[in-house]
Amino acid sequence: MRAAFTSLGCRSNHFDMVAMINRLQVRGAEIVPFTAAADLYLVNTCTVTARADFQSRQLLRRARKRNPRARVIAIGCGPQRDPEGYAALPDADLVLGNPEKTEIAEIIMDQRPPETGSPLVRVSPIAGEKRVLNFGVWPDFGRTRVELKIQEGCGQGCSYCVIPETRGAPRSVSPEESLAAVGELEKLGYREVVLTGTQLTAYGGEYQTSLSSWLENVFRETRKTRIRLSSLEPWRVDDQLAELVRDRDRLCPHFHLALQSLDDEILKGMNRPGDSRRMAELVRDLAGKNPGLAVGTDLITGFSGETEKSFARTYSVLEGLPLAYLHVFPYSPRPGTKAWAWKKCAPEREIKRRVLALRELSRKKRGEFYARFLGQWLEVIPEEPGSGEKKIFRGTSSNYIPVHFPLDPASGPAAGIYRVKAEKILPGRIPYLWGSEVEKIIE
Repeated sequence: MRAAFTSLGCRSNHFDMVAMINRLQVRGAEIVPFTAAADLYLVNTCTVTARADFQSRQLLRRARKRNPRARVIAIGCGPQRDPEGYAALPDADLVLGNPEKTEIAEIIMDQRPPETGSPLVRVSPIAGEKRVLNFGVWPDFGRTRVELKIQEGCGQGCSYCVIPETRGAPRSVSPEESLAAVGELEKLGYREVVLTGTQLTAYGGEYQTSLSSWLENVFRETRKTRIRLSSLEPWRVDDQLAELVRDRDRLCPHFHLALQSLDDEILKGMNRPGDSRRMAELVRDLAGKNPGLAVGTDLITGFSGETEKSFARTYSVLEGLPLAYLHVFPYSPRPGTKAWAWKKCAPEREIKRRVLALRELSRKKRGEFYARFLGQWLEVIPEEPGSGEKKIFRGTSSNYIPVHFPLDPASGPAAGIYRVKAEKILPGRIPYLWGSEVEKIIE
């Protein structure tokens, strides 16, 4: 059986997809690109925005068009939140929720497609789920960096967000199991593990530990692999975590903080803890104590009640902060959330203007951040090789800068960590640094 996968949305969703691919490969499936002819197409959906819903359905239509006789599966957060809506689509043969991801091989291999023309719908409740779904060591073949989901679920209750409906309450993998998984990934040759979770900074609460304390054990028990943290809630970033990134060279100096807004009234409406002053102080403190640290953020603009003045306040604070980049999203009202009923959004044209303004600010800050490292050595893991006598590799520095550099194939396998001296900034959809002086530091 030829099986094709695609995934939208967050790192946790990508981790789930890799787990499902591994499970099907064990049962003999041949994995092919989503653009290829296949017997089975699986769309790992996202529902965090209306656009994500649209893209999920669009991918199902493309799969059906590519091979009308193939089995097409919609799985994940979209069906978890709206099983009836997905069941009504003409393009899906199977509609499965998030808990069903752990049984994907059995569902696909052992169950016949329905003969009635209606899709098979299996969406188990997520509210009482106690497991971190799909936890395990899942090799991501062809990649040198790998994700590890150690936490899942969210209990924050942001007024605009549907994630608690789709991922359930917060829960963690035990510290022992999580540590063993990092050790196993190191043995498999991965030199960067990206820790992911819906509320990663809530990790370990039910085990009377914290993310920071658990990380100390990781660095004691492993030797080569560096650790990168995915999105962090700013109000949970404590002094211990800030000290770790300064004192431990295997904790990547890269903090992605989900600020969302820097206007207090908007934060209150979003039901986000903390206030703009404290969050701005956190960014300044982190960057001031760790000169090489990349601090990035997520921002939502156009939220209900965001006036031109409140947007200007957020923009003004952002201008003065030592941020490396901004991920900017237009607000997408979601049915069923508290904020859905408010519907006091700015006109669409105005929201687009604000998005463009913030993305231009991000472009400026990214350029300023990259320029600080010209002439300096960066630690980079090669990811994607190019062509030529000396292959040009694309990699990511420890502080989250894309770097391109040449490697001679005659020098042996490219896996490992390299030092690359940054020489110039080159343009691209996302600009990158180029360096020709390269030396390997970790196999």
